[in-house]
Amino acid sequence: MMTEVRVFYATKKGANEHDSEELRARIQVTLLAHLPGKAVTVVGALTDYDERFAHFGTWEGWQLDVATGVRFNDRLPRYHMIIVTDREIGRVTAAILQHALEIRKPVLFFEVDGSTLHHVRGVSTVDSDDWKGGWRVCT
Repeated sequence: MMTEVRVFYATKKGANEHDSEELRARIQVTLLAHLPGKAVTVVGALTDYDERFAHFGTWEGWQLDVATGVRFNDRLPRYHMIIVTDREIGRVTAAILQHALEIRKPVLFFEVDGSTLHHVRGVSTVDSDDWKGGWRVCT
């Protein structure tokens, strides 16, 4: 049986759906090359938000579930890793990444130009008043 690796792809709210889907597919192809023998499923933030946010009702609840949640049926993590494609991120994405890093869940930065992956070491605050881009991914 092939092991499944579930990946959360953090996109900005309001991102162009076509562009996000294209990047999601590129991330999946790149991960398949890095994880031979694994079944890789990449879920975009917009999809997860549409399917799960109402269940939690708060940004904080949803953020924590993305980063640390487990599936009810098998108690395995909802996501095994988090991937982001923007260095400048908003408050929600920053919180998801910080929660994941706290539990040592892999967080990766996907460099779009070269289709390369870099480990994220942390998230720094640039301007906490800028909810859409006030945090920066540190690799």
